[in-house]
Amino acid sequence: MRRYSPGDYEREVATPSYLDHSGVSGDVNAVFLARVSALVRGRDPSAVRILDYGCGMGKMSVYLAQQGFRNVYGFDLSRVGVAFGRELAELHGLSDHVHLAAMDAEALGFPDDCFDLVFGKAVLHHTIKYARTARELWRVMKPGARAVFKENLGNNPLLRLGRFYTMHLRGQHGDVNITSKMLAQYACRFSSVEVEAYHCFYMAKRLFWRAGEQAAWRKATMRLLKWLDDHSVHRVPALREMLCGDAIFTLVK
Repeated sequence: MRRYSPGDYEREVATPSYLDHSGVSGDVNAVFLARVSALVRGRDPSAVRILDYGCGMGKMSVYLAQQGFRNVYGFDLSRVGVAFGRELAELHGLSDHVHLAAMDAEALGFPDDCFDLVFGKAVLHHTIKYARTARELWRVMKPGARAVFKENLGNNPLLRLGRFYTMHLRGQHGDVNITSKMLAQYACRFSSVEVEAYHCFYMAKRLFWRAGEQAAWRKATMRLLKWLDDHSVHRVPALREMLCGDAIFTLVK
């Protein structure tokens, strides 16, 4: 646990791996943070209610509270993660504004029509397979509220096969490769669903990326893969959703 100064959180999670030593999905994390920020920008920070869906260790909850938001809630199945998040909020003097609890996504302890915004990073691929999670998510959102998720996208069969080996998706972690069809079925209660897809060639980054500082040749290879995506697949919306392996999902109640 450490104290985050302004900008530290963004640098840690949202720096593209081909530029620095951040995580392998840093560039999509940057887009995700921008989407969440845009949805609360200009709103009364003392009135808007935000839910960190599958908050993990609560880092993004604390980040939003540092931006001035006063009603940030979060839940996770892991009591250890929730305890860490509470300590992190206390370290930053934000315990009155960050409210984390251990909960099951199929039985959320929040009232109906409670939240103006829900966000989740790399959590939906754990919960989507449980029947009641979609109903519970819909229930706690206010009419017109949005839920934004940064996730994998599994429409491309070659990427699904690659994940089977490189991400160990062989049952032991409970992960799911989310397809557009699966998402549409999950979100049938919602008024609209948007899929914003990223990374086709760049998905090969997992073969090159290593934790810590990247070697120059790795950065160069990943920049090339990103360039190929930006100048081919990313220019055709239908191909993006069909072939790309990362996505941001937006669900509107």
